[in-house]
Amino acid sequence: MQSVPRTFRFSSDLVDKLEEEARRQRRSVNGLVCKVLEKYLNVEVFLERFGYLIFPQSIFAKLLEKVDVELLEEIGREIGGETARELILQIWGELTPRNFCRYLEEVMCGCARWANCYIDRIDSGLKIRLGHGYGGKWSKLLKIMVEETARQIPGMKIKFDYVSEYSVVFTLTAE
Repeated sequence: MQSVPRTFRFSSDLVDKLEEEARRQRRSVNGLVCKVLEKYLNVEVFLERFGYLIFPQSIFAKLLEKVDVELLEEIGREIGGETARELILQIWGELTPRNFCRYLEEVMCGCARWANCYIDRIDSGLKIRLGHGYGGKWSKLLKIMVEETARQIPGMKIKFDYVSEYSVVFTLTAE
């Protein structure tokens, strides 16, 4: 994609913060601004429209402990089913394996920060690892969300290899 030069006015305080963060990330200020704007315009604007919330991890962990497993399963099916399908369609326009992976990386693991996502190509497809620090209930919820989202994608098969207190590992293949 071709880049286009633009000029914007920022407060000196904002410029200081941008420069500090760019140094911390070892990238240019231009690269950081592009990353932030791209993330906002490509994903976060849709999450805002869908009413996604952000709150402290410690509070989330306390809430998670109080919720029974049956309710978590119901929530997981709802988030992984209709909500994920609608987000994928709104953001990328079609339900494909590639957009499923983008949803995992950019929405679930990027903006929502529900886990860290690692995707590796293997002979039969993709090996995906989701790591987190929320315990077994969260792993079960992640598994249900991922499974329900995968059901929305034509031509994709999912096999769970491992679910623990801190991770969910699965393989995606074409049917």
